[in-house]
Amino acid sequence: MARETALIRSLRDKLRADCEVGLITNTHSTFGNLLTCVLAGFKIESTASNKAKRYQAFVDFITLTNELS
Repeated sequence: MARETALIRSLRDKLRADCEVGLITNTHSTFGNLLTCVLAGFKIESTASNKAKRYQAFVDFITLTNELS
């Protein structure tokens, strides 16, 4: 774990200040619950009631963020 933490910190320190960074380290079958945490981590407000809609909210966020950069 220490090597991964050092790598992540090194990459983070090299990014521009306006970059959004998210790291997903768990791709277990309960991804829907993890996705809710990811949305919260990026402060994405979503009232989506299913995994597909939560995923779409995340995709929309990534698309918008990319368009703004």
